[in-house]
Amino acid sequence: MKIFQWYFLFANLAGISELAAKTKFDWELQHFYSSYAVQLDHELDCFVPSDAKLIEEYWQNNRTAIKNVLGDIGPTLKTLEEAKHWRNSPKYENADHLIAAATNNAPAFKKKLSDVVNKMPGTRVSFGPNNEHAIKSKRSINYKLDRLRNADIEDPVAKISDVLRGTIVVESPSQMISAVQELKKEFPDSVVFTNKFGDGGMSLNGYVGVHADIHYQNGDDFMMAEVQIHFSEIADGSLQSAKEYSHVIYKKMRGLSCRQAPAEICVKGRLAQMTLFLFGMDKMTRKNNISQTVIKSTGQSSYSSMDIIATEVKKRCEAVVNLLTAIMQNIALKLSS
Repeated sequence: MKIFQWYFLFANLAGISELAAKTKFDWELQHFYSSYAVQLDHELDCFVPSDAKLIEEYWQNNRTAIKNVLGDIGPTLKTLEEAKHWRNSPKYENADHLIAAATNNAPAFKKKLSDVVNKMPGTRVSFGPNNEHAIKSKRSINYKLDRLRNADIEDPVAKISDVLRGTIVVESPSQMISAVQELKKEFPDSVVFTNKFGDGGMSLNGYVGVHADIHYQNGDDFMMAEVQIHFSEIADGSLQSAKEYSHVIYKKMRGLSCRQAPAEICVKGRLAQMTLFLFGMDKMTRKNNISQTVIKSTGQSSYSSMDIIATEVKKRCEAVVNLLTAIMQNIALKLSS
């Protein structure tokens, strides 16, 4: 283990923090996988546990433990009736109009979220990796609009709610509760919450978090916006997070569905995603000493611990090569300048 600790330190000193962060995240994730019977799915290029019931039970235990600490989070759509009638301004008719509106509203919206986190030491605001995703892409907007139309939703442009979005990253349940309270102060009578740790049954892919839907007003302009509140172990604003790794699997599932029975792809992919969110919840509950029952596999792994080690050694060797290459490129750049 000390070898990898020195590696992380060396990478950071060399100014290549992203590579060090990815290596550290991958190593911790593989260590978590080693407690369960996993197999490498070559089509999805991810580890899929063979015992779905085991993963689902442990996921449920973690989610329930976090739900109990968070308590009730509101208001919700059920307790704030007027929120059911919130809409984007009627003048928006397509994805281009929504993007233009989000671009216009983004600076003030970002300032409000920054004001919120500045009141809570230890938290931070993120707009996706490299802070480049405060506004949903046109492709994603059109994809979502098509889904709404296929579900026979009237006027989907008025009802799409996350073209303008941001994330508040917290380290503990108490900070998550504080974030909810501060959002209510910043957007009085204009925000409702969905607690995905506690509302409804088990999600198909294991996704967890707290979402705030905001009826954002800027003059006579109204726009629906979304703020997600996540533990850093779930989503920290970087690509090296459970949420982002899960999104990669989601995109692979969409790409492969035309080549194989979609049901089979979905079952494997969603179980892999659930394991990632379980990994994040497990890290957070341990860090904050939240009591929950630890469940580990008692069966034989169809992908042995030696296979996992071999896979990791290969990844580490590739990472070292990438690290040394980057260092040499930096040196060459400095010498030439």
